[in-house]
Amino acid sequence: MTIPTISTLPTAPARTDAPATFISRADAFLAALVTMQSELNTTIGAMNTDIGGIAANVTAAEAAQTAAETAETNAEAAQAAAEAASSATLWVSGTSYSAGDVVYSPVDYKSYRANTATSGTTDPSASADWTRLTYDLPSQSGNAGLYLTTDGTNESWGDVYPSLTGNATKKLAVNVTEDGVEWVEVSAAPSLQATASGSLANGDAVIVNSDGTVSIISQTAEETGTPVVFNAATTTRNAATYDTSNSKVVLAYRDGGASNYGRAVVGTVSGSSISFGSDVLFRNDTVDFVVSTYDSTNNKVVIAYKATGTNYGEAIVGTVSGTSISFGTATVFNAGTVNDLAITYDSSNSKVVIVYRDSSDSNKGKAIIGTVSGTSISFGTAVVFSTSFYASMLGATYDSTNNKVVISYSDFGDSYQGKAIVGTVSGTSISFGTAVVFSTNSIRNTSAVYDSGNNKIVVSYYDVSNSNYGTAVVGEVSGTSISFGTPVVYISTSAYLISSIYDSINNRVIISYNTSLGGKISVGKVSGDSITFDPAVTFASIALDYSTSTYDSDNGKTIMAYRSDAAGNYYGEAVTYSPESTNLKIGNYIGISDGAYSDTDTANIQIIGSVDDAQTGLTAGQSYYVQRDGTLSTTPADPSVFAGTAVSATKLIVKG
Repeated sequence: MTIPTISTLPTAPARTDAPATFISRADAFLAALVTMQSELNTTIGAMNTDIGGIAANVTAAEAAQTAAETAETNAEAAQAAAEAASSATLWVSGTSYSAGDVVYSPVDYKSYRANTATSGTTDPSASADWTRLTYDLPSQSGNAGLYLTTDGTNESWGDVYPSLTGNATKKLAVNVTEDGVEWVEVSAAPSLQATASGSLANGDAVIVNSDGTVSIISQTAEETGTPVVFNAATTTRNAATYDTSNSKVVLAYRDGGASNYGRAVVGTVSGSSISFGSDVLFRNDTVDFVVSTYDSTNNKVVIAYKATGTNYGEAIVGTVSGTSISFGTATVFNAGTVNDLAITYDSSNSKVVIVYRDSSDSNKGKAIIGTVSGTSISFGTAVVFSTSFYASMLGATYDSTNNKVVISYSDFGDSYQGKAIVGTVSGTSISFGTAVVFSTNSIRNTSAVYDSGNNKIVVSYYDVSNSNYGTAVVGEVSGTSISFGTPVVYISTSAYLISSIYDSINNRVIISYNTSLGGKISVGKVSGDSITFDPAVTFASIALDYSTSTYDSDNGKTIMAYRSDAAGNYYGEAVTYSPESTNLKIGNYIGISDGAYSDTDTANIQIIGSVDDAQTGLTAGQSYYVQRDGTLSTTPADPSVFAGTAVSATKLIVKG
């Protein structure tokens, strides 16, 4: 800070001055002293400020000196440490070194630390026994604009981001495969990348499979196999069931070529054909009213029948192994005359339910619960479900949604009306609600099946009051009761020996039966409380009898077994059937293939909201639906799947 100056005083008066001069000089001098006082105060204040600043500077200088001295001390310590750390000696081949010893290599003059005790002859720069301690940064020369990168071991100058040149409108994406980044096209259209299962063409409608792969939509034609003889003798009272654990069909029957004894044979489906192993005796006596079911808990086949030597009701447990079956010991479930047997399996309670007409007890309709253990079966106490005279032509099925057993029958004591009743299994017993009439006409030969896709019961029968026409009705279980829609005729001719199964792959009820023109099949689709049928299909053009059916869920085949009346030999024959089908389901259509792809390729699929431009012959403004064969049409197919809206002859807005 600049110190203010003090003004010069005027000439002081002297005693030698003349009086007038003395007075003038004295007045001026005294007045100047007042000004001098003010100037002295200002100067002294400035000097005090400067002195304070000097003191602060001195303090700061002292602190800086102290910090410098500390830094110097630390530097000296670091230097000492560095000198200690760098006290590497020249490595000498064959010399013994301890773990942690530091040497420098005569090859590259870098320092190395021993990982373990070693006396090797390989230079540390090339030996796994030594870890390098010093590294040189790569030269900067010629690497302007690049970034220093490392792969975890070595450093290098790299172009971390790919060039922007020529990549306008693209986005930067990580390329995991090449461990870097790249510019990729930005698409406003939603798409999905998935592995192709089979070949895809550009513009193909695509479904997603259960394993996440994608496929074209395909259609398989209806197919009936060639009949195969499973017993070259008179064969009656056929019963069929499917062993899901072994993927085998099991046929039980009465062998007219061997004293009408009970026999069983195991069948294997392959394509549209079926082959059989050797037959096995399950009852060394005449049998009648043979029925069978599969116990999925114990992986056993249960066959029930009337043992005509005593007329008692018996059941026996079979175990499939390869192409054969073995049996335990038969158990009597009714020590009286039984007729009109039916059987089903309650999977929620792991119980076999046998239904029969007890001719020794006023022909009452009864049901009894069986429990399989090992190769035998035990029974609870029979329960009456109909006291009418009598309940006949029995059918039985299990509703797995409501955990109920449904029994259908023709009530002889009530003008043969068609009735059904709901049963609830508890332990080794069963209780029933009130019987419900599904047909006031006189009916016969009921067969009941559960449609798990629609949670409905379908009862098929022939209607005596309507020229014996094949008829079916849809029922829905609620609590301990069941309600029915209106009966539907599926064949306008006499239909006998009716058997029905549920095709879980195609969500169809398949009814097989005999007519004067041979064995027929009617395929029905349930909708609400009704059912519609395709035209009947012939599976055997000859007269037949004692037909039965089961469903091979692994191969998607219905198997019909029957007595063939060809040439009067009455042999037991079986044949496979599959309806026309498609892999298109409600919900599995996802979009259109955006290119041609081979099997296992990563395919780009245009999904909802994108515009496919690989179509031909479209009409702008029209809605298009995916057909069962994968083509597009303005008419909905079955199932009804909306593909999208056309905006030109070649473009479709994908809806999915």
